[in-house]
Amino acid sequence: MSESELRTLLAQLHTRLGDARSLDAGDRQMLVTVLADIEAALKRGDSAPSADGAEEGLDLLAAKFEVDHPALAETVRRIADTLGKAGI
Repeated sequence: MSESELRTLLAQLHTRLGDARSLDAGDRQMLVTVLADIEAALKRGDSAPSADGAEEGLDLLAAKFEVDHPALAETVRRIADTLGKAGI
């Protein structure tokens, strides 16, 4: 997956975060923080953003969101998968 496709997924996640009204404040903040870290690394041009445990944390959040926010969970999983394939 290219950087532009990752950016598209990140934009989708931002949109879905805005639509997820019943999302727990702590979960929302964790997602926002991870997204900001990934986006900052992309802006710096890092080939591998330093997001220790980001993929695992995103997988856990996706599992948590599966019932109440399936679209959000699917996007989170796609981002985690993309980061994993990039070795992040």
